[in-house]
Parts: sequence; structure tokens; C-alpha cells
Amino acid sequence: FEGWASGLAFSVMFFNALVPQFCYFISQIEAHPSEGSYQASLYIKLTMAYWVNSALVYLVITDFTSFVAAPFVPVNPNCNNGGEEEFAATDSLLEQIYALFLWDMFFTPLLSVVDPAGLIARHFTAPRAQSQEDMNSNFNGTEYTLAERNTNMTRIFFLCFLYAPIYPACYFFCALSLFITYAVDKFMLLRRWAPCPRLGHQVSRFGREFFYKSAVVVLA
Repeated sequence: FEGWASGLAFSVMFFNALVPQFCYFISQIEAHPSEGSYQASLYIKLTMAYWVNSALVYLVITDFTSFVAAPFVPVNPNCNNGGEEEFAATDSLLEQIYALFLWDMFFTPLLSVVDPAGLIARHFTAPRAQSQEDMNSNFNGTEYTLAERNTNMTRIFFLCFLYAPIYPACYFFCALSLFITYAVDKFMLLRRWAPCPRLGHQVSRFGREFFYKSAVVVLA
């Protein structure tokens, strides 16, 4: 795929890494009766933001004639030297989705495995702690939220179901992405992440009743 598709996919992954910080801030200033309610509210915000940024934005910025085949645009449309006009091919929607899936399969899991916050805490903050208790707190593991992990899986499903009718390879990329996500999350859950607080069933129930059904409706 061309540089435009790869650059756009990297931009989507970059903004997906920033979106949770804004959603965390908004959810923390809200009043929630329980941790499960907080996670459900965060799940809604993250899912809507990821769906728009990862999937729907491509439909907005891509011309309808460029969905399947890449059009040829003139490189020098105002050329008056009498020579032949040059054309260059732009990336079609299929190439952009292909690039997004490839970036998503490797960039997002790699970012989780590298765990920049954990590395900074263990190798930079901990040696400079003023007490043993403060130093030990840097080795508790990186905090994670069940809402964000469910959102990541929901985003992959929605992206697949939205573009599968014109790009059947999405099913293969979706299955591979989910497998890699499962393997990485299992490793991080057992080795790196801090224990998660006890939660109710709000997040899983809301996902089953609304978001997953919405993704299937998009496929239909």
C-alpha cells in the first residue's frame, strides 16, 4: 500500500492512544455509585470514540468513487507546455483498511507489551523514590480498565463488519487481530498489569445488548 494509507493508519492509531485519556478525565468528574457504573460509562465513551476514529472517519474522507479502485489524479493539471499530462494513483478505501488492520495487529499489541508507563515507573521513578514504600508502589503493575479492553475488541468487530461486504479479507484480519489481542492481554494480565478491582456485570451486559448487536446490524 502507498504512503498515504500507511500514514493515515498510523494517525488513527496515534489518536486511539490519546482518546482514552480524555475519556478517563470526563468519567472521573462524573458521579458513579459503583466501580461497575464507572466502567460502563467509560466503555460507552471509548467505544463511540473508537468507532468514529477507527472506522467511520474513512467513509467521510474517502470519495465514493475511491472505495474499491484507486482513481488517477493529475500531478500537473495546469501544465501548458504541450506535453503529456502526468497522473498518479491515490489509495483506495480497501488499501486504507488493509493498512489500518496491519497497523492495528502489530502497533497496538506492541505498545501494550512495551508498556512505557511501567518501564518509566520501574526504571526511572522507583530508583529515585524517597522511601521503601514509595519504591515498592512502582512495582505494583500497570493499571488497566476492563472498559478499555472490551472497547478494543468491540472496535475490531465493528471495523470488520462495516467493511466486510466490500472487503471479505476483513474476516481473516479480524480473526488474526483478536487472536493476537487475546494472547497479549493474557500475558499482560498474568505478568504485567496490576490487579483489577472487583466489578459487576455492567460492562459485559451493555456490550452484549447494544454494541455487539449494533455491529451485527451494520453487517446486515
